[in-house]
Amino acid sequence: MEHQHNRGTAPSTADLLETFPRLFNEQRIPLRRLLDALGDRGMASALLLLTAPQLLPLPLGVSNALALPIVLIALQMAAGNSQPWLPEWVLNRPVTRDKVLGACRRMVPMMRRIERVIRPRWRHIWQPPGDRLVGLCCVVISLVSLAPLPLTGWLPGAALLIVALGLLERDGMIVASGLAVGAGAVAVFVAVVAGLVEAGETIQQEMSRAALGVLTGHPLAALTSGLPF
Repeated sequence: MEHQHNRGTAPSTADLLETFPRLFNEQRIPLRRLLDALGDRGMASALLLLTAPQLLPLPLGVSNALALPIVLIALQMAAGNSQPWLPEWVLNRPVTRDKVLGACRRMVPMMRRIERVIRPRWRHIWQPPGDRLVGLCCVVISLVSLAPLPLTGWLPGAALLIVALGLLERDGMIVASGLAVGAGAVAVFVAVVAGLVEAGETIQQEMSRAALGVLTGHPLAALTSGLPF
């Protein structure tokens, strides 16, 4: 995850993203070209681009499928890889220009706000073994994005985007902030799953009472026994 980046001489990530409307005129842009446009920024640039669609209003299921390459990159980060590997079919997969520009419009303002406070610090976070721990946390956060559940898609995407920006700008505090947002995303996921499990158990209990009522000859009493009136 190492790269040479001097904020005094090199453009920031937000600067590069702002050039995308002028750089890409075609309606379908391969992911490979988007990665090339960000330059040699390693795992963080791949994480940034793959996470960006999670901020768009996508149908449930589509955003979950798009999270698969994110999991792959996070696993490589946890393994300590310095350069991303993606299958050719992913690299050659076209993204519509409207989606690219829509993601840029959402990302750049947030990045500009973060850039006001960014500076190189907490170097131990992206140096071994901290880089692998960050990767492992990203694996957990990205796995939440795979679940086709409501309220669980956007937050992990935002968390990984903040982590990617912190890695790109060499700011360990921003990386830690992204991981904190990711912890919140995991907590929301656990709460949603727990709520669904509880609702399922309640329905199962009511169905069991109804079945018992049918067997005992008092179906109405069984159905109304759990009602609050």
